[in-house]
Amino acid sequence: MHEYRLARTLFGFAEFGGWATVISGVLIFIVGIGIGGNMGSSLGGSTFGVYVGAFPGLIVTIVGLIMVLFVQIGRATVDTAQMTGKLLQNSNKELKILKAKDRGGVESLQPRKQMQSWSPPTGREKSAAEQKDTMPAIGRVEPTISTDPNPNSLMHNGKSIRMAEDGAFVGMLHFEDVEGAKQFIDQKLIPSERLAER
Repeated sequence: MHEYRLARTLFGFAEFGGWATVISGVLIFIVGIGIGGNMGSSLGGSTFGVYVGAFPGLIVTIVGLIMVLFVQIGRATVDTAQMTGKLLQNSNKELKILKAKDRGGVESLQPRKQMQSWSPPTGREKSAAEQKDTMPAIGRVEPTISTDPNPNSLMHNGKSIRMAEDGAFVGMLHFEDVEGAKQFIDQKLIPSERLAER
């Protein structure tokens, strides 16, 4: 990002020159009034000499103030350009984050409620689970059986599956579809319930 050091340096010299011109103009104005007053007194007390003597100092003072004015406008322009560059840089960073989020590379910027997900074990994981005959930590959440009739739920092996827009729920466990929830219920029945079914 540009820092505009050369422009700021030149503006510093120009501002110094502008204020020096203003001070010089004020001094010329004061000396001009004195000289013009002496000329006027020698000409019979006319004030025209005072005006003539003060006029050059007044012009130099105005020119110096205009120089300072343009320097301040230039500095404001440089400050605006620098701040716009920072805003553009921040906007580009946010745009990259949003693009990465759309591609699935970054989690959502808005915090979402954490939901537990489950997928049936396959291959080596399935055999290990069957050998241990223990439920994983996520499977220890006891599904709740709905006692109220709900049009968005169905029963499977005595367990309630609640359907929602973003998938299905068995208790607090979230599944992408109803089939996944049914597989969970079929594979994760508590051993005492399996014995009771026999």
